[in-house]
Amino acid sequence: MQRTKIDATSKSDRPTVSSVQALATEISNRATSGRCLVAIAGAPGSGKSTVSALLQTELKERHDLLTQIVPMDGFHFDNEILHRRDLLARKGAPQTFDVHGLENILMRLTAAPAVDVPVPVFDRELDLSRGSAREITGDTQVILVEGNYLLLDAPPWNVLKQYFGATVMIQCDEPVLRQRLMNRWLDLELSEESARIKVEANDLPNAVTVMTQSLEADINYLGEG
Repeated sequence: MQRTKIDATSKSDRPTVSSVQALATEISNRATSGRCLVAIAGAPGSGKSTVSALLQTELKERHDLLTQIVPMDGFHFDNEILHRRDLLARKGAPQTFDVHGLENILMRLTAAPAVDVPVPVFDRELDLSRGSAREITGDTQVILVEGNYLLLDAPPWNVLKQYFGATVMIQCDEPVLRQRLMNRWLDLELSEESARIKVEANDLPNAVTVMTQSLEADINYLGEG
């Protein structure tokens, strides 16, 4: 199987930061009034969930901004739907998400006055989304929406950009991505060969889509690794 190559070098002239502290400061500077939704985008395995969790703490403790997280993975189509559409092997690709469901949630989160909004969360061990598994309270000031395709420059994904007050792209080198993705599948007790097939046939092609077909972000974050 041919190995996918990824060039994670940022060619943008937008701000580039290499620490969560600096990233939190950039976001805080943009969250000047009302509620701010921030897109945290990046390839599979780039560290979106980890960075978002660290940012949540940093924004609350150092910038006094009540922050919560909405993971895009909660909008995976159920496996039964993917099976009917012959997309189960491509789970995680752009066409395997309920983009319009995600947009509806983003509209509710940006509505005024702000109200409590339940959002779904993906359970990786069960391999399914749990509806209304997390609540975004009405007093939340910053909402970190994290996911692969939030900045994808193609319909229907490109309608999402209007909801974000700031956008972040996490940069990550190919060897780091490959190892993280392998470990993800091995931790779920797949064999090394099965894990390698999933990474090379699906995960890394999805990573290429993110890195080559996304809109330019307001901020680039150089993830550790």
